[in-house]
Formats: sequence, C-alpha cells, structure tokens
Amino acid sequence: ITKGYYLPNSCYLNNRNFSEHSQKTRFDVILVGSPLANRPQMIKALIEAGLNIAIYGSRQWEKYDFAENHYYGFIPTEKFDEALKEGKIILAFLEDHITGNLHMNTKIWEAVRVARLPLTTYYEPLIEDYGLRDNVDIVMYKDIKDLVVKANYLSENENERVKISEA
Repeated sequence: ITKGYYLPNSCYLNNRNFSEHSQKTRFDVILVGSPLANRPQMIKALIEAGLNIAIYGSRQWEKYDFAENHYYGFIPTEKFDEALKEGKIILAFLEDHITGNLHMNTKIWEAVRVARLPLTTYYEPLIEDYGLRDNVDIVMYKDIKDLVVKANYLSENENERVKISEA
C-alpha cells in the first residue's frame, strides 16, 4: 500500500460521496450525549445566546431547567442520521466524563457522515494526526465564550458553514 488514510478512531462512512449539504434544518445546533463534564454549562450558554438547540440522549438532561424545551430523548438507531440532518451544526464535545480530559469520540465523523458541520473542542491531535485546519475544514472552540461566538456566527452564515463542511 503506497497511499492511505490514518484514522485512529472508529469511523464508518458507508461509501458516502458527501454531495448532499442541503441546509433545510430544524435546529441551529444538535448535541447527542449526556450532561457530562462541562456540557451543561456549554449548552446553557448556547441556549441563553438564543440558539435553537436540540439535545438527544440521556434523560439526565431532564434535571436541568434550561434544557426543558430542548431535550428530545433518545434517537432510535435507524433514525440517527435523519435526526442529525435536522441541525446546521453538530456538537462534538471531546471532554471525558471522569476527568474532563480530552479524548476522541465519533461525533466528528457522525457529523461528516450526514454532511453537517462539526463544532468541536480544540484538540491538537485533530491538527497533528488528522491534518485538519481550524476554520478551514473543521471548526474548534477553546472555551465557552468561543463556542457561543462560533456557533452563532456559523448558524447565521450558511455559505461559510457549508464551505467548511464540504472541505
């Protein structure tokens, strides 16, 4: 083998050609996951900024008043991609639930699979190991304020959002 791609994480793209970047969406931002680490604070900040958020996953979100009108329960496996397509941006939080340390998960690749923009925690291996470029072919945030600014900007600027998601 003389050419190949290094993908040190599980990723199943099912031979997608990524030509469908339609932005007929219901939500600005979607999160699939539990209220781990600093996720509640990040989601609360996005809601307070006026973004239309959908939260899927753990019923633990029901404990948070701010999430009351944004929590939609679990997504059946056969409806997973369809649900993600309802968002302009898919959050890919990389903080783990025990220490808050960063680690890879599949959220970035799930967003890519449905031709949506992943907005992810700033994580050096994405640059060093995957060769991704921040604000060129992925968007990363460094703190809650940066997350809110980027989510607001990208939800309102379809051309920029699609350009990056296509890259």
